[in-house]
Amino acid sequence: MRHECRITKRAALVLLVSCWHLPACGDDDQPGFDSGPDSQTTDAGADAGESPLSMALGELHDVEPDASGLAQVTLATPSGDEEFLLMLQSRATALRRLEAFTIGVTPSSLPQLGLAPPPRLPQARFLSRQELEMAEPPAGSLGAPVRCGFDHQALADLRERLAGHPAPRGMAPPPPPAPPPDPGDTVQFQIDATSGLVTIDASVLHVSSSLVVCLDKTTDPSLELEPTLLQEISDGFEDIALPRLRDFFGQESDVNSDGHVTLLFSPLVADLATAYVNPYDLVTDPELRPAGVAANDQELIYITPPQLLDPHMATARAILETVSHEFQHAIYFYRKYLLNDQLGGIESIYVTEGLSGLAQDLSGYHAGIFFINKSALDSWDLMSVNDLVRSGGAYFSDRPELYGGAYLLMRYLFDQAGGETLLQDGMVDLSGSPGASWLRSLVDSPLLGEASIEAASGQAVSSVATDWFTALMVDDRLDADSVPLNTDPRYNFLPPTVDPLTGRQRGTTMFESFMGMVTKTGPIVREAISADGVIRAGGAEYLRFAASSPGTITLQVQADPERVDPLLRIFRLR
Repeated sequence: MRHECRITKRAALVLLVSCWHLPACGDDDQPGFDSGPDSQTTDAGADAGESPLSMALGELHDVEPDASGLAQVTLATPSGDEEFLLMLQSRATALRRLEAFTIGVTPSSLPQLGLAPPPRLPQARFLSRQELEMAEPPAGSLGAPVRCGFDHQALADLRERLAGHPAPRGMAPPPPPAPPPDPGDTVQFQIDATSGLVTIDASVLHVSSSLVVCLDKTTDPSLELEPTLLQEISDGFEDIALPRLRDFFGQESDVNSDGHVTLLFSPLVADLATAYVNPYDLVTDPELRPAGVAANDQELIYITPPQLLDPHMATARAILETVSHEFQHAIYFYRKYLLNDQLGGIESIYVTEGLSGLAQDLSGYHAGIFFINKSALDSWDLMSVNDLVRSGGAYFSDRPELYGGAYLLMRYLFDQAGGETLLQDGMVDLSGSPGASWLRSLVDSPLLGEASIEAASGQAVSSVATDWFTALMVDDRLDADSVPLNTDPRYNFLPPTVDPLTGRQRGTTMFESFMGMVTKTGPIVREAISADGVIRAGGAEYLRFAASSPGTITLQVQADPERVDPLLRIFRLR
């Protein structure tokens, strides 16, 4: 459902803000996409002596700064109640850097009111490099335990061990086909614990054509899995999530030749994450395995027993969403790293996390990802596309909004590629799902990070970011009659649909609620008068300004042309 977003107009006659304050903040710190037929973007700024620019409702207008970094435009406001959103984008490529900007909004009717006109917008005082640049954590560094995730530290260790190792690297010859265990068997696993490597005995609870479910009986022999829950997890994974994830992301590996994926429930996982996959389980070359790491030679997802999870995370559907997230990591590691002989490559952590968020959505068990992408939108001024796609970025396990931002980027690109079509039985119609073809090409490509995104989208990352940031501002904005303000497909996500098998939402939009409990209201928008004057390199700020009386309104923004590389895009909201 679409919702109209209204932001109360500030009754201000003069808005002139020069902001240099640096707040105390931590760091997280396809085919080409054609322009749609309904594009309403205009270009070129309006100098002070030019005629005021008249913008239609829903129109977008770009303002490029001059050589000094000053951008300005005068807008016609004949009714006096026009309302605009400004997207200020930094196209700078630096990682984890904050920069300063100034902004001024001047109604031209001020002299008629007997008030002195505001002074000329002052030249910005740019904070020093020492003041602005933030400490950069080591690439691949880990923080607190994560809710769910890939073992990124293990991958960093692998890269170090590859020096001088001949290619192809990582996979020993596969063993002969072996049958899976039988229900009731006891199987040993190696598992990482906070105390070090532990070997456990696990009971085989369930075996189907593609899935084995095991429960740690060493750490806490009293734990059991309720039979109905176990059956729901097995059915949901084997009948719905597994075939869909294979269609979208590709076939997983089968390093032990048993044709099965194993879920291992163990209390030891709870000390590290809700769930995770370990790349050493798939790297079967013993020369690449350091002493003291868990390595089980199989497709294995480690997961916390439901008794140790919060109730909302302990349902079959929530567990299936988590398993889908982790299974994408396993597929991606196999197809991107092992098949391409890329163990020495450095991928952006948030490319992999964004794709796993997309897997939660495409599996049909979309729920938790709603809250993650809401957290991203609610703190969008801390976001940067550079942190999401640049190879070798640091990993911040206590910043869930980064997961959300990465998901929103991947969902946007998937939608721009053409999205999906599901058949009546709920399976993927690959012939009618260009988004699936795009996704498979992204996963299978040997390219990493920025190069992978640029090759898949046919655009430079800065151009991708411009359209994506615009979509976050424009998508699902309605006029007074509930008609979309802008229907250019470049600036809108595909409309969400209802999954025919699970009843869950597929896709996302900027204005929606989750079961009537929590509502998304688009990316955070600040009044221009209360802008903090700080922007992330590679990020975007959304600022609202409005006319106070009939006439014109002049917008001026100053930012360093190199360290910020600003682009202004104005959206007529009312």
